[in-house]
Amino acid sequence: MTDLVWERDWPERTSTLVLAFSGWFDAASAATGAVDHLIAHTGATRLAHIDSERFLDAQQVRPHVSITDGVTRTITWPDNTIYASTDDDGHELVLLSGIEPHYAWRDFADLLVELATATSAQLVISLGATASQTPHTRMPMVRASSTDDALVHRFGLHRPHYEGPTGIVGVLHAELDTRRIAAMSMQVGVPHYASATPNPKASMALLTSLERVTGIPTGHDVLTDAVTEWEQMVDDAVSESAEGAGYLPQLEARYDAAATSELPSSDDLAADFERYLRDLDEGDDPGTDGA
Repeated sequence: MTDLVWERDWPERTSTLVLAFSGWFDAASAATGAVDHLIAHTGATRLAHIDSERFLDAQQVRPHVSITDGVTRTITWPDNTIYASTDDDGHELVLLSGIEPHYAWRDFADLLVELATATSAQLVISLGATASQTPHTRMPMVRASSTDDALVHRFGLHRPHYEGPTGIVGVLHAELDTRRIAAMSMQVGVPHYASATPNPKASMALLTSLERVTGIPTGHDVLTDAVTEWEQMVDDAVSESAEGAGYLPQLEARYDAAATSELPSSDDLAADFERYLRDLDEGDDPGTDGA
């Protein structure tokens, strides 16, 4: 018996799996916020869930209690719910905005590989966010990386170079590499001085990059008002501190000097992604055409 519980039948299509987890790799909830937005924007419906009983510590991620009609008490347990939607072109998008497990990481990673395999995922994309020296007045840069030669050459991605403590995303990517499942990581930097509250601007940056690469409409522009409100909130906080007001121009100057697009700026990225998936369907080597 598996802890991956299916709630409806898979429609026998290939998919793109996009996931993010709260915890180590989700500063300011930017990554999970991006996937949450994508679930709502695409109208995705529940596909499956991972039974969290042996993965989560209830003292750290507590269940919620609710009462109906003053009589019926209901407990809602935290879980990792998988959603899926189909776009107008018949592409299946599988989405997980999850909770980083506290226990049994190897087993949890195996379940995610099982999900990718069962949904015929042609590509797994993880979204992440880390605190960095990014000024809140600039759009944060997204760095995309992969160990897959075809993806690196096709889309001009970086190769991962980080070594050190990792989160469930790092464990998952190592397992995907072992199973030779194509995977890509998109990472955004969020201002280290404003990482305690959700950052819609960083979520927008991740969604914009995801749309540029895959051609999947992400509705990132819907976040514009939320971004404006967030910027004003941080502006007000910074202006109240003489130290912060003096530090911000230094960050902006450093950012502007180093600012380069971490993803290729070609307008043909999404079309190239379509060709990449088509090559996979036809059994061709996706690393040779257009690399």
